[in-house]
Amino acid sequence: MKALVSALVCLIPLAAFAAEEDAIMQKAFRIITQHRLLSRAELACSSLVVDEATKTTATVTVREKHGGKCGGAPEM
Repeated sequence: MKALVSALVCLIPLAAFAAEEDAIMQKAFRIITQHRLLSRAELACSSLVVDEATKTTATVTVREKHGGKCGGAPEM
């Protein structure tokens, strides 16, 4: 029973982090589209990754997807 309670207590911060990360991703996507930093095609062939986040700032990396409809070297 103790192990189950410990596991549940550990999951609560993870759920909060996941919700926070989702909000960060939505805001980054909104900034990219509002300021037209990437075209729709470029954005469709990109992935956003939260590198680090604090209560006041977040670093989001935009990476190109390669292969398939996105072109580029698929091994990249």
